[in-house]
This record gives sequence, C-alpha cells and structure tokens, in this order.
Amino acid sequence: MVRRTAARPSFLPVLTLYHAVDDGMLASISAMFPILMVNKGFGLNYESIGLLTSIGLTVTVIFQLFTGRVGDVRDTRLLMTLGIMMMGITSFLLTFSWDFISLLAVVLLVRVGASFYHPIGIGWISKRYTGEALDRSMGYQSALGDTGVLVAFLTTGLIAMHWGWRAPFILWGALNIGAALLGLAMRYNTDTEVDRRQRGAKDVTEVPLSKVFKGFRFALLPLAISGAAYTITSNFGPLLGTDKFHLKPDVAGLVVALWIGSGVITAAFYGRISKAIGRKRSLLIAFAGVFVCSLVVGLADNIIVVAVAMAAFGAFLFTTWPGLFSMISDATGKVRQGSIFGIIFAGQIIGGASIAYFAGLAAKVYGIGVPFLMISVLSIFPLVSLAMSEKPARAGDQPIRSPEL
Repeated sequence: MVRRTAARPSFLPVLTLYHAVDDGMLASISAMFPILMVNKGFGLNYESIGLLTSIGLTVTVIFQLFTGRVGDVRDTRLLMTLGIMMMGITSFLLTFSWDFISLLAVVLLVRVGASFYHPIGIGWISKRYTGEALDRSMGYQSALGDTGVLVAFLTTGLIAMHWGWRAPFILWGALNIGAALLGLAMRYNTDTEVDRRQRGAKDVTEVPLSKVFKGFRFALLPLAISGAAYTITSNFGPLLGTDKFHLKPDVAGLVVALWIGSGVITAAFYGRISKAIGRKRSLLIAFAGVFVCSLVVGLADNIIVVAVAMAAFGAFLFTTWPGLFSMISDATGKVRQGSIFGIIFAGQIIGGASIAYFAGLAAKVYGIGVPFLMISVLSIFPLVSLAMSEKPARAGDQPIRSPEL
C-alpha cells in the first residue's frame, strides 16, 4: 500500500499546470503562422511551414529518447521544471527572430525544451496510478494541456493584432517561467517511495525494453496517426480559416478553438467514458469519428459546417490519448515508463512530422483542404488495427496498488 504524505500534496496538479503552459506555448507558434506569413521577412508559405514543423518535431524525437531514459532514474520535479524553464526562455528568444533561418533556429531550441514533459510527465502518472484512477489522471492532464492550447488559439491572433507579433511569445514566456518558479518554490510529493518499490533489488533500467516492447507496440500506429492529425490541424487549421474562408486571424483562431475546446471537455471526462464503455470501444468510436469529421472539414465549403465538424473532430480525437496511454501503462507492467513513453512519443512525433511535411506540399499544390482529407484516410488504419487487435498482454512486473485521486 502506498503511503501518502499529508504535508506534501501530490505532484499531479503542478504537473498538469506544466502541461498547460508547455502545450500553450507550442500552440502559440502554430497560431502565429497566418500573421507571420503576412510578414514577408520570414518568407513563410505552406511548404516552409511543413518543413519548420517536421524539423522541429524531429529534434523533439531525438531528445525525448534521452529525457525519457533520464526520467527513469532522476528526480521528476527537477527535470520537469528544467524543461518548462527552457520553454519560457526560448519563447522570449522567438521575439528576436528576423527571418526564416533565425525563426527555425529558435524553434529547434523550443523543441528541445518540449522534449521533457511528455515522456517524463506521462511516465510519472503511469507509475503512480492504476485502474480508474489512472484513466482519470490521464484524462485530467490531457485536458489541462488541451486547455493551454485552447487559450493560445483564442488569444494569440487577438494579442498579435493589437500589440504586435512578439507579444504572444512574451506572454507565454512569462507564463512558463512563472510556472517553473512555482514548481521550484513549493515542495510536492513525487512519490519517490513508489519508484523505490518498483525498482526493488533490481534497477528498472536493467529491464530490457525488448521484454516490454510487445506490451505497447499495438499503440504505435494509432498514436502516430493521432499525432499527425493533431499536428496537421494545429498548423493548418488557422490557415484553412484565413485562406479558404477569408477569415481574420483571430476569427480563424476561434474556429480552431472549437476543435480544442470540445476536446478539453471529452478528455476531462475520459475516466467516466472509459468506465461506461471501455477503453477499446472508446478508441474505436473515436477514430471512426475522426474519419468522418476530418472528411467533412476537408470537403465542406460552408464555414458553419466546418466549425461544427471541427468541434466534433476535437471531441473524438482528444479522447484517443488518455485511452492509449492508460492501455500502454497497464500492458507494460509499469517498468521503465520514462523510456517507454520516450519511444511512444518519438513514434507519434515521427508520424506527425513526416505527414505534416507532405501535408504542406499537398496544400501548396492542391489546396488547404487536402491535409484534412489526408487525416480522414489515415484514420482508417488505426481503426482497422484496433478492431483486429486482441487485448494486449501484461509484460514485466505487476503494478502496485494505486492511490485514489
């Protein structure tokens, strides 16, 4: 039985705050693309945006493999705080960009900072909780991250139009540094006794990844496609509004905010959803919904229809991650969670990076609706894969009892 320390609250609330400011800062870059395209000094177009996105995500892939492994053996709080602090500093550095090369250079530094949260943060939650508490925790952290993205898309265009393109980056820089300082100033229970119990006489890093790989390989394809859907929509969603429907950047941001806002709601209630219909069934419904909704977004010529479809699209897409993460946690026996989620997110990002680049090329030649048609076609593969898969077998050690939230 895990002993809880009353004097120190759980690290989960501050972890979800880190997720919000981390993802919000990343989303502010995507939300700025329509405005930066108008600034001729940056030389941005669909192809260069796809290139910038894919190179940046590749950097995150490389560093996530390292940070995930370090997260298995080092203090979670300090590593997470380091990553958030770096996000804040690099957000300020973005304001000194003057052309595409300088913008790309700073975005690559941003992506290094972004490599900390997901493998380490999700890995910590995976070790800390099981059962319904695991589903709720995964849903909460996902919802808070989505909330940061929602705020970014709601406010970035408006702030930039009133105070200049540098203002959103200054704001998110301050929020990330403020969150990091809060994490340093307050003492939280990161449950190191749980880690000790998991390791026991044998260090978790000695458990070969090949032993647990079969426990999470079922999730690689669904996560890669969901990652591609997120990357394409967050980068090309604002451009769909400005280029196809001639909306102002702040209004285009509102349409994308519908996509995120509905996702925040369904992710926050994922614990109840999984309890009612099960994880696998919820994932099948989610990917079927992604298929239909992204198809409508790519083909529709009416902005109202697109806005409704975007809202439904987000509601389905954003439930895929807590469901898949919880299944991975249970299937891998909670050993080497940092390393495992480093690999998981690497696969997800590789899918997003490569497909985002080709989506940019396709949008340049065939129109801005094509990337969403690509999402629709690609969503068929995880739908079929999950439908045909059996329940993954547990690998490695049995999990410890989870405390309630």
